[in-house]
Amino acid sequence: MLRQAVILVGGFGARPDTPLEELNATTPKSMLNVGGRPFLDTLIDEIERYDTFEEILLLAGRHAEHVLAPYAGAVRGRSRLMVALQQEPLGQRVR
Repeated sequence: MLRQAVILVGGFGARPDTPLEELNATTPKSMLNVGGRPFLDTLIDEIERYDTFEEILLLAGRHAEHVLAPYAGAVRGRSRLMVALQQEPLGQRVR
């Protein structure tokens, strides 16, 4: 069993003048509904399907409150979900 999987869930996430820009203004892309549920749930389910990780670490920055409440400390299969918060942006996206 591997120790940890990591998912980035809280950057600025949208390029200017794209269809996601307006949606991403208040919600992280990972929490947007795809198929009737947050996309993050699909990512977590895919990781858990392999029954390999003890912990799934969600790295949250902008709009972290959307991730904290439903996921921090939760358990999916054999994986415990943890959320690490980035208090302030430490860099920029690569263009």
